Amino acid sequence: MMISVCRSTTDYGMAVHQSNCPYECTATDKCAASLSSMTISSGSRRLYCSNDNYDNCPVFLAKMLRRR
Repeated sequence: MMISVCRSTTDYGMAVHQSNCPYECTATDKCAASLSSMTISSGSRRLYCSNDNYDNCPVFLAKMLRRR
């Protein structure tokens, strides 16, 4: 079992476990990790956004690569 680690601005530099995608927007069906605010299907949202599998999402991985 792989545990993903994410840092937020409120955790004071301590590693915390993130269970949902940090870019998940529950108010809309848009992906906040996408440059173009693309629409996410309900299947993709269930598969990647709503659980700790978000680190396998192609849009999330692209966002992480752009940050470097």
